[in-house]
Amino acid sequence: MSAYLREALCNGGIENVKYGGSGAVVREPARETRSVIAFVNIRSESADSHIGLFDKYDAEVLDARGDIFIVKMPMYLLDSICGEDAVRRIEAGRCCSVCLDSTALKMNIIPVYQGQSLPQAYTGKGVVMGLMDVGFDFTNPTFRTASEGGSAAESSPTRIKAVWDMLSADTAGSSRPVGAEYTGSDAILGYGSSADSKLQWHGSHTLGIAAGNGYITPYRGVAYDSDICLVSNVVTSDMPLVNAKDLYLYTSATDALGFKYIFDYAENCGRPCVISFSEGFPATYDHDDWLYQEYLKRITGPGRIIVASTGNEALMPTYLHKEAGKDVVGCGVYTGDMSQRILVKSDGKPFLVRFSDFTGNNPFVLCCDTLDNDSTVSVNFDFPSQDFKGNVSITRYYSPFMPEAATYMLTISHDKEHRADTRMRMSLENRIDGRCVEVEAMCVSASVKFYEEDGDAEYGHILHGPAYFDGVIGVGATVRRPVYRLITGEENRSLIEQGLVKKDWPLAYFSSYGPTADGRTKPDVVANGMVVISSDNSFFRESNKDEYYERNHLVAKTEFCGRVYDWHGAWGTSMSAPVVGGAIALWLEACPTLSPDDIIGILKATCNHPVEGYDYPMDCFGYGEIDVYKGLLYVLGLTDISGISANRPEGVDVRLSGRKLTVELPDGTGNVTATVYSLVGHKIMSENIISDGNCGVLNLERLAGGVYAVQFEGSGFVSGSVLIRVQ
Repeated sequence: MSAYLREALCNGGIENVKYGGSGAVVREPARETRSVIAFVNIRSESADSHIGLFDKYDAEVLDARGDIFIVKMPMYLLDSICGEDAVRRIEAGRCCSVCLDSTALKMNIIPVYQGQSLPQAYTGKGVVMGLMDVGFDFTNPTFRTASEGGSAAESSPTRIKAVWDMLSADTAGSSRPVGAEYTGSDAILGYGSSADSKLQWHGSHTLGIAAGNGYITPYRGVAYDSDICLVSNVVTSDMPLVNAKDLYLYTSATDALGFKYIFDYAENCGRPCVISFSEGFPATYDHDDWLYQEYLKRITGPGRIIVASTGNEALMPTYLHKEAGKDVVGCGVYTGDMSQRILVKSDGKPFLVRFSDFTGNNPFVLCCDTLDNDSTVSVNFDFPSQDFKGNVSITRYYSPFMPEAATYMLTISHDKEHRADTRMRMSLENRIDGRCVEVEAMCVSASVKFYEEDGDAEYGHILHGPAYFDGVIGVGATVRRPVYRLITGEENRSLIEQGLVKKDWPLAYFSSYGPTADGRTKPDVVANGMVVISSDNSFFRESNKDEYYERNHLVAKTEFCGRVYDWHGAWGTSMSAPVVGGAIALWLEACPTLSPDDIIGILKATCNHPVEGYDYPMDCFGYGEIDVYKGLLYVLGLTDISGISANRPEGVDVRLSGRKLTVELPDGTGNVTATVYSLVGHKIMSENIISDGNCGVLNLERLAGGVYAVQFEGSGFVSGSVLIRVQ
């Protein structure tokens, strides 16, 4: 049974749960009144007889993938179901947190980056762009079908085709295990926004990056012509909206059903699909999320891709390793919440965990040599110098994925909420009898961190799931435009002034990196994430007036159908993931059968290397920074044609109208030759552009309909190619 479910059972189904900013703590109802949505792994020889097993325990099968099931079942029967010989494992994890940077400044929102449109031969048309996120504004005109001028009319339908809102209260007749589904333009626009819109804006922004048409602004998303399917799930900051009895209905297994919902929609439409996911949960090294990873492997494949952000934890080390040859390693521990968890793994020999206050006083020790599986040692502590007291316990449990190791859950509970001085020192030590032991510790709660530069804690090993899963494309963030202009016309240079940008190291300072706990290289790819301007949630802004945001972070305002819509920038791997998701949508339009392995192959072949002198893939940048255009050329098989550059020409703007290609050239450009190639590499035509000042026109009347590459060569600018689609 996974740690989250073990913890729930150890609490007897009664937990203290905080509800939102008020800090109110309530008692949850007894587990007999609750259900949980979880993964269940049936032994292969028993898989065919699962129906009788689940009926026996009044469990509802929500999906099945071979011997892995997603099941809704009564909490109080978990022990009994685990005791069945046919059941190999039951697993569920907590809901995710959004992957926004939370380490600097008062706000997570700073406008910075004006995206530029990609080659328009491919726009995502015919591809489903899926997102699972929170805080959606369905009415924003950037998600409508654009008219000829690029804007949207009041009568324009939304490109959002289907929505599953897991928090919707309108559940009458709903077939979903939580919330409700909305399909069709009228129903979705009538619903207006996700149920958490007074608390969240995040999904409106990430969706705009992946698929917004920009409306009348220059802030157009990558796959702006794609169809959109959304799931509004539940994250940790949504807890004020969750009924206590329904807490365990919102788990990692429920999120897995969200991914399935989007893929099912795409399958019913007969279209390829990529899902961008800008949320995550801390990594573990005991494979406690094994069923989640296996399930996602089984629902992805050709034309079914998941992209996820790796997280924003790079500033704080979360990993402590005592090699067998060392007597002791130690570091500080900061616990930003009232109950935190650290996973500990040893090679099976006895060891000690020593704690003290941050000055080294009031020490106490947990001995981990006499614990059997499912047994616990617990010590109360009191640090008078910090007015800080609580309890530390360590529980040994069995991990079927590491039978040779001893695995432990270390839990720190205290009486202070969001206090800066909730710090302590922790060390992993050999017993005094001199027997050497290898021990590892990893923070697995979102707000517990190791600290102190002179300690032994390590950076890396800080990736979020599901980004670190095999088969999921994990995305980190780079910095590409640190200076940005506000709606007032003022220029904001605070990122540079705070020293958050390094010229020789473009990885965003917050971007989580690997290796994974089992030694794999992640992320797979990086993209700009500091920061990207995109659409906002107008319902959130109506309910959360903020003069600081208006004065320092707002980039633009637009009006549509009587509503005002903001445009702002945000940073985090949350923003880089939809950039990559949108790019993959363009690639899927070119080749609808691309698989996750194919995407890795494209990244390996076409990514730019942000820092030279290193071997790629590397733990910070993966295969490198995505080059959407070069990747598209690779998918189309054009990279082997010697006459076509793998880059766009600098300073050249190309617009196609009918059969006339208008080319705007940089000042001082001399003679320019345009050569047109077919997708099989045949040279179709080559002509000098007839120029009028810096603007020339290429007549394409002789071309049949289709996609072509146009190579530009001339003086006064960098040569390059663009893709065009002739109708």
